[in-house]
Amino acid sequence: GAGSDSVNAEAQDGAGNCNANFSTPADGGNPRMQMFTCNMSNPARDGDFDSGVIIHEYGHGISTRQVGGPSNSSCLSNRQQAGEGWSDAFALMYTGEAGDNGPDTRGVGAYLFGLPLTGTIRPQPYSTNPAVNSYTYASINGLSVPHGVGSVWAQAVWEVYWALVDAHGFEGDLPNFDINDPNEAGNKRAMYYVNEGLKNTACSPTFVNNRDGIIQAAMDSFGGEDVCLIWQAFADFGLGTNAV
Repeated sequence: GAGSDSVNAEAQDGAGNCNANFSTPADGGNPRMQMFTCNMSNPARDGDFDSGVIIHEYGHGISTRQVGGPSNSSCLSNRQQAGEGWSDAFALMYTGEAGDNGPDTRGVGAYLFGLPLTGTIRPQPYSTNPAVNSYTYASINGLSVPHGVGSVWAQAVWEVYWALVDAHGFEGDLPNFDINDPNEAGNKRAMYYVNEGLKNTACSPTFVNNRDGIIQAAMDSFGGEDVCLIWQAFADFGLGTNAV
């Protein structure tokens, strides 16, 4: 890719409150991250101490730069776009720890907004327990765009993530990923498939397009051994072969 595109990250930016953002120009331009404080608790909280928020915002750069190619930064503006969902999924995956389980209740923005540890600013917390998160693909009907719809996509990715962790285990050493290691951990496989899937996804994608990008990444890696597992996780979510 083009160089000279380091991120300008601004801590305690005074332009907003209880929020954060990440603007992403085309490859070769400098993205800008603005992190804000939040006065919804006393004392006010600083988003720069909330790892999930930082990862979420940086995740916009990852998805925006790759969906539709690095020279097009306007591919995620359609109503079913999943940019917010990919960012939530990145936040969940990068903050995963040994001993976590799929049914655990995971939230977004809990620290920044002064919520309990499992609190969330999304309509539902993330969990593979349907009593905690009841989303399926059909749940996008009537939800707000982009955060509500995005949170449904994040849950779909979360289901795939845990199917892979349950099959291949968890490893916290994320930088040391080996595409040629048949024993590579499930969480790292999931992160790889999601990232490679972005490169396989065209402009203005639906959830079905997003799904196909991830499945193509799985077909191209580890001898395709995870393809059926991923298909099943998506199908259980309502994103099977006949999903519309």
